[in-house]
Amino acid sequence: MYGLSIYFWAVYSVDVDLPSFLNKLVGLGYTVAEAHYSAGTLSVKYLPDGSLATKKTDTGTITMLYDEGRKAIGVVGNNRDLVSLGVAEMTRALNEARIPEPVMTELYISFGEAITLSPKRGMKLLDYELKEGGTILYWGDPQSETVYLTVSPSGPNKVVVVLLVRGNWGLTTMFLNNFSTVVNEILDELKRM
Repeated sequence: MYGLSIYFWAVYSVDVDLPSFLNKLVGLGYTVAEAHYSAGTLSVKYLPDGSLATKKTDTGTITMLYDEGRKAIGVVGNNRDLVSLGVAEMTRALNEARIPEPVMTELYISFGEAITLSPKRGMKLLDYELKEGGTILYWGDPQSETVYLTVSPSGPNKVVVVLLVRGNWGLTTMFLNNFSTVVNEILDELKRM
């Protein structure tokens, strides 16, 4: 496995008390952006790297983001332990700032894998022979709770795997907490394809 990225988003769709949330993160050792309300409008001065907050640990850096359009707070890391710690600290800061649970959470996991997929289907289009090169699998309703898996070729004998889990806090954190099992099950199934 290479190129691992993990994103966890708490999607609110409405403004939250971001200044209070950031104050709580400072108490947890984060370097944070500046945020304040002016005439009822939230203004954020992001950190130089464009993030909302960062914290260096012995194993890497936890980065928090803010999506102004979706009113979502995200945690980014390159391993499960960093993201899990970031989500736990985000949860603590949200609770201490008296910000309610989000309406939706999302977990994105992407990585590359050296593997060869055997095409099972294909079709001819004009003078071109098209063959199946990846797959899309899903569970649930894309507009609410869903688990969505894509496998796409990225070069000779290489694929990119993207897993999206969208739903309530319990669903997304279950997948994050079982990260190793989830990745191993995906890889085992890919080897059988």
